Amino acid sequence: VVSGLASNGSGFFDPGTNFPNHIAAVVNGGSVTVNSVTYNNPTNIALDLTIDGAATTGARTITVTNPDGQSATSVSGLLTIAALPPPSSFTLTVNQFGSGTGTVTSLPSGIDCGSTCSVNFASNTVVTLTANADSNSAFRGWANGCVGTGTCQVTISSNTTVAANFDALPVILAASVLPSSPTTTNDLVASVTSSNDADGDPINLAYQWQQSTDNTNFANVAFTADTLPASATIAGDYYRVLITPNDGFADGQTFTTAAVFVPVDADGNGINDDWEVQYFGQIGIDPNADPDGDGFSNLQVFLAGTDPTDSSSALRITEITINDPDIVINFTSCTNKFYDLQLN
Repeated sequence: VVSGLASNGSGFFDPGTNFPNHIAAVVNGGSVTVNSVTYNNPTNIALDLTIDGAATTGARTITVTNPDGQSATSVSGLLTIAALPPPSSFTLTVNQFGSGTGTVTSLPSGIDCGSTCSVNFASNTVVTLTANADSNSAFRGWANGCVGTGTCQVTISSNTTVAANFDALPVILAASVLPSSPTTTNDLVASVTSSNDADGDPINLAYQWQQSTDNTNFANVAFTADTLPASATIAGDYYRVLITPNDGFADGQTFTTAAVFVPVDADGNGINDDWEVQYFGQIGIDPNADPDGDGFSNLQVFLAGTDPTDSSSALRITEITINDPDIVINFTSCTNKFYDLQLN
């Protein structure tokens, strides 16, 4: 509302509500609407105005017209339009660095970086930032005002920049078990042939060996080095290794190698390779040989379950007792063996 006084001998006049013509006013310069003119007395009126947001700032003149057509224009400056002061706000910016990826969000909402990394907040707003790493990345911590890996709280009092460090986790691209066609005499070795860490961090590797009888259901075995000794393998089983890379900050995705099969009889002599190693320290022995001279070949001794290096260990009938009409036969035996008595 603008109130003005008559000057230069002019007087304001309005005949009242029962007359069609009334005192009127115009604010010169445009973008200002006079909603109403209230006549108070010959030297005082009041204007109710609406000023458009796009109105030009500066001093304005006002022209007042009485009902009889007489008009007068005020001196400049009776009305001055000034720009509203800008809201008191500042820009919060989040920068990401490191070779990993992730998202930083804010409470109150606004920051969603990724995509929206700079937002204006009202002065003295307390903004809480939360970092979430993408897959194959880890949040390593804040910089420029916040520390650690928890949330970051910023009180907005000026334009502020906060940095978030996302670490690229190490990746194993190729690995295998060597040799690829082992025998029960071979140590199994985990071989990583290709790996990468986008941040250039050194990669440490952790191993977990697994065993299976059917190449489907695997279970951990108590070996966590890069080598599974031959003494820990069983002929006829499958073996693989889980390899987890670490860059000194976090673990990358675990890599599972293809399984290798340790054959039961790699040398094809009809004898279980583990049995050969147990008694002779090697495979490829002659199945027809009789090293202990007990009259039984290595193959016969293997099938009987006796000791090929001990001549007293053999499948023999030790006593026959005839107790008519029964015959009692005593013979040496081994555990986990079934015997069938044949009469010729």
